Parts: sequence; C-alpha cells; structure tokens
Amino acid sequence: MNIETRELEDRQIELTVNVPSDRVERAMRTAARGLSKKTRLKGFRPGKAPYQVVLSHFGEDYVFEEALDILTQDMYRAAIEEADVDPFAPGALEEVVSRDPLVLRYSVPLAPEVDLGDYKSIRIPFEPAVIEESDVEQSMDELRERRAIIEPKDGPVELEDLVVVDIKAELIEPGEDEEAVLFDRKGMELVASKDSEWPMPGIADELTDMKAGDEKQVEHTFNKEYPIESLHDRKALFTIACQDVKTRSLPEWDDELAQSMGEFDTVDDLRERLRDNLQTQADRSVEAEYSSKIVDELVENAAISYPPILLESELDQMLAEFEQQLSAQHLTLEDYIKIQQTSLEDIRADFEPQARSRLDRGLALGELVDVENVTVTDDDIEAHLEVIAKAWNGDPEDVRKAFTNKASRRQLELDLLTEKAMQFLIATAKGEDPYAAIHQPEDEESEESADNIEEDAGDEDSSPAEEQVSNDEE
Repeated sequence: MNIETRELEDRQIELTVNVPSDRVERAMRTAARGLSKKTRLKGFRPGKAPYQVVLSHFGEDYVFEEALDILTQDMYRAAIEEADVDPFAPGALEEVVSRDPLVLRYSVPLAPEVDLGDYKSIRIPFEPAVIEESDVEQSMDELRERRAIIEPKDGPVELEDLVVVDIKAELIEPGEDEEAVLFDRKGMELVASKDSEWPMPGIADELTDMKAGDEKQVEHTFNKEYPIESLHDRKALFTIACQDVKTRSLPEWDDELAQSMGEFDTVDDLRERLRDNLQTQADRSVEAEYSSKIVDELVENAAISYPPILLESELDQMLAEFEQQLSAQHLTLEDYIKIQQTSLEDIRADFEPQARSRLDRGLALGELVDVENVTVTDDDIEAHLEVIAKAWNGDPEDVRKAFTNKASRRQLELDLLTEKAMQFLIATAKGEDPYAAIHQPEDEESEESADNIEEDAGDEDSSPAEEQVSNDEE
C-alpha cells in the first residue's frame, strides 16, 4: 500500500492512500453479498445471488459506494499504522482523489502542541481589595430594603410604592414571520423606583399617578443600552393596567432589627460581619481578576496549536451550556434564534473567540501541570471534599459518596490540578516561591453574603416586596 503523508499547519496530518486493486475487488464483493442479503433478488435466496447479478441489479456505482464505506475505515486503520501516526481524535475522509486507481485522502488530527516559553518570568503587581465605608452602608441599606413594611394604599402611585400591574409589550412594526408580542405578564409586582430599568427605562414615571383600575398605553423606543440587541432603535407599545397600589416604608435601624437578621446582638455586630463578608467577596473578586491577567500573560507568551476538531468540540460544549442557561429562563435554543432573528451558525461564530480563549487557557494550564509535574494526592482530595461538605452544610460521608464514580472523581482531580497550577502561577507572578505555594493547605474559609445573614434569622416568610427588591438587585 502506497501512502503519502503531509503535515498541515493546524496540527493535522494529511494521508493520501493508494488502495491496491485487490482490496477494492474484495470490498466490492463483500458489499455485493451484503446487498443481496438485504434485498431479495428473483430466483436467488438471500445472500446467494452471484456477484455479476448484484452488479447488474444495483449498478456498479451503487455497489462501489457501499464498498467505499467498508474500505474507508479499513484503509484508514491500516494507513495510520503503516505511517506510524498517533491520532488525537478520529480522522476523516476528505476526498476520493480518483476511482481507478482508487486514491483516498484523509485528515488525521494530532495532539495539541504547547510551548509555554519563559513562564517563570511572569510578574504582575497585585493590588489588594479595599472596602470603603460607603460600600458597607449601601449593603446595610439593601438589607433594610428587604424588610420594607408593605401596606394597602388608596390613591395614586408615588415613587417607591409597590405596584401590581398587568403589562403587555408589542412591537409596533414587527418583521415578516416575527412575533409581535414581546411579553404579556399578569399580576407583576414592581417598585416605582427611579432606578428601575425593567421592563423599560423610565417605568417609574409611567406608573406615577396611576390608580388601581387605571390603564394606559405608552410608546417606547428601545435605545442601544437595552440588553436585547435585536430591539435597538425599535418601537414597542406597552399596555399597562394598574391592579393594586401599596406603600413601602423602611424600618429604622436598631438592635432589634439587627437581631431579626441573624445571631447579632447589636447593629454594630451586624455591620462588622457585613464588612468582613464584603471584604471576603472583594478579595475573591480581585484574586479572580488577578488570576485571569496571569493566565492571559501565560497564553500570550506561549505558542499553542491544535486541530480544528478540538475547537468544534469546545463550541459544542459552549452551545450545550448556553442551552442550559436558556432552559433556566424557560426558553429553548429555537426560541432564542427566533427572538434574536439569528441562526445556529451565527451563534457558533459569535462563540468562537471565547471558545478559542477557553481552549488556549485550558491547554496552557494543562501543559504547566505536565511540565511542573503537578500532582493531586489523596490528602488533597480529602481536604477538598471537607470544604465542599462545609459549603453544603452536609455530611462529609455523603459528599464522598457523590464522588465515588470514576467520572466525577476524575473531574475533581482535574479541578484540583487546575487550582494548583493557578497557585503556582500566582506565586510566580507575585515573586514568591511557587513550589511552596502548591503545597499549602486548602483555604477552608467559606463565603457569606448579605443573603446568608438574613438566613440566620430563621424561616420567616418574605413578603412580595422583599422578593421584588431581591430581584431588582440581581
């Protein structure tokens, strides 16, 4: 068997295979027997029709196509073995160069290739997070908002009132085959706040002075700041029906209010805990940004190449993640494509830069793990499971059981390897000893947000206004 190999730029090998005529003949006869078994030919039992009869009945071209399916796999396996090629993923038949003689051309993906360069010289200044007193006071205000006192109101809507409305939004000039109704919600609770941007900017102005039973229509043009790009500069008609109006009054801070939010004796105790939590969150945010800068530097200094199939796989993964996000919003990918007036191909094209970035980062960190021989021990895994159990407020034994299968255990190991690689890089960038860093015990401090503070208060039912404030914050 004659094989020509050519190395392509994108970590692929091109194999051009001249298939011996006797292999073609055997494959043709095998294909003919298969066809005669599946199709009853007059005068012959299944599988017993002579070769020439099968050729006459189906045509030589059809039998050849069936034979090609057989040859494609057989010749590929033989070719990579003879050419001593180690595929990273399944290859593909790119072209039938000629039929007589039969010449097949394959593309074979090779393993990614990564040269990290001088990664030990990476140095990036680190600026620790600073929490201002205004940040603490803002969070205190948000906590107090959640304890707003809601009471029925007779009279028109004023700023900061809670309003129960039915809202319907329709495009004024919908496109062909475009759904005109953007949304139609009944019994929505909105706070008439100047800061409210949903369902449209300036909604508080439209609600002000309405009374229960009032209805109005408002024409609105979506500006370029609106999150749905396909609606920019388009007009919609909003029909607003006011069902109910309620007042919202905020309680004054005192020790009793602080005690209702958790295990705090005084307002100062709560404020101090909140300050600590904000500091922890800010530290983690700064560290995440710092880590991202380091990996950007690592990738920029590295030479990374991989076969196209790896990018397609990453795009498939991102698309699956996107579908899960849509599902959480009770939407399908088909819904999204229709709303955004886009296509699956355009979505994949939009995802491609991020997919390439994710690949580069993952491959660079993976190479660092290999180069520095970073390992994960049983003690590392056990410590991490303890952290997970603490975060879940669960039994460590139950958490261990959740990671008993090979797939979840392997994913846990990969996560820990990535974490250690990041610890190595962070220490390097700060000018510290990276080898000491990856042997430090895992930080078991768990994050506690303002939401967690209120959970300490017990199982009190939150009012609709509290839920709306929470949604607005998000």
